[in-house]
Amino acid sequence: TGGGRGIGRACCLALAEAGAAVAINYSASEEAAEEVRAAIEEGGGRAATYRADVSSFELVGSMFEALKEDFAA
Repeated sequence: TGGGRGIGRACCLALAEAGAAVAINYSASEEAAEEVRAAIEEGGGRAATYRADVSSFELVGSMFEALKEDFAA
């Protein structure tokens, strides 16, 4: 499941509430993912969205490269 809806959304929001920086993955629901990102940031958290079909090894690899750049300490 992506991070914009259902269980994925609930997990993203719970992780942010616990203080984690959150990477929100989506395949088609960009608007829903951006709504979750905005909610996290409005609550003082850190989040970013990433489009990737997790059934594609190459797309997941690209997503993780972007994650490393965006969330590097």
